[in-house]
Amino acid sequence: MLFYCSNAMVAFLTTHYEDGSQASWVSPTRPKNAEQRWAWQLHCIELAGKQVMIALERGVTRFAIVLWDIDKDETSHLISQLHRRIEQHFLLINERVQWLSEEEARQAMRLCWQQNAQIDFVRGVDPSVQNHINVVARACEQYVQQHGGLAQDEHAAMGFEVVENVSARRIGDGPDFRPDERFFYACLQHYRGASLDECLQVRERFVAWYQTQELLWRMQPRTD
Repeated sequence: MLFYCSNAMVAFLTTHYEDGSQASWVSPTRPKNAEQRWAWQLHCIELAGKQVMIALERGVTRFAIVLWDIDKDETSHLISQLHRRIEQHFLLINERVQWLSEEEARQAMRLCWQQNAQIDFVRGVDPSVQNHINVVARACEQYVQQHGGLAQDEHAAMGFEVVENVSARRIGDGPDFRPDERFFYACLQHYRGASLDECLQVRERFVAWYQTQELLWRMQPRTD
């Protein structure tokens, strides 16, 4: 995985020592195979007294993950937390559309981590990706205002991410899309060898699920 970091994220990942020296996870140069890597963009904001990290997939999915309480001195902590959340979302989406067995889904994730084992952090942002990150950041701020703080546990945090990843996004002049749907297709193609026809079949299940959720939302009693 290749992580492109905003200035705020670079600052978070850099430790300054009393003797004037500093240490950072962020490399000054991109690796030679950067174009072939699974790329994410990282940004950091301060919210509710914590440093909150927003990770957004830089490709066509624009899938978002939000983490906090990250130990900046341990790269493995951030990576393990991000891996865990990505895998949980993949399993949750699969359960929603009932496409793979649980074991097949877990096998796909094992292959994902094997193929993306190399980890690098570099400086740089894609403005389009940053715009989507800013949308997620505003949603985080609204959540804190409404709930008096960040999500209390991982279940609540994932619930917030689900809402963000089923919300429509657009890249440039392209069509609207839902990140969770594109994320699932991408994983199926890369780690299960799914064909376009298979993804179109999965699409029918996504449409049915979205319609069910919209109906349930309409049936909820209004409180205003």
